[in-house]
Amino acid sequence: MRLKKTSFMVLFLWFSLDIIGVPKLVEAAGVFSLDMLSEIMLAVILIGYLYHWRFTDYLAILFYSIWGFLQYWFHWRYLIFGATSMEIKGYNKAFGSMYHIMPTSDIKIVPDAYHIILHILLVLNLIFTIQGIMKRSAKLNQ
Repeated sequence: MRLKKTSFMVLFLWFSLDIIGVPKLVEAAGVFSLDMLSEIMLAVILIGYLYHWRFTDYLAILFYSIWGFLQYWFHWRYLIFGATSMEIKGYNKAFGSMYHIMPTSDIKIVPDAYHIILHILLVLNLIFTIQGIMKRSAKLNQ
């Protein structure tokens, strides 16, 4: 449980960087953006955890799943299945000036460091939340 809470707080704080922006790491998405809507959803989940709402884990799983799919659709599918040269140029224009773990490429999309960390945190939170539900379910069935 403690690991889940810590992981969630790291995700919440890490994604908050997207709202305020950090030079060379992530551009500010701004207040009127889909990213801000995601930040509000994370805040609702945080409030649910703080007030021990019973449905918070289910809301979190739904949100993580939708968010994960969108991240896959806009980032990872190009890495996994390849992208056209036009898509690569567009991706590099949007994220090319950000920090990268691996250098950018003109023939393949290379995700920036911010998104790699974001996606790892997203997957970890999904796993920890499912694990928490399974443990709670096992306790109820005893």
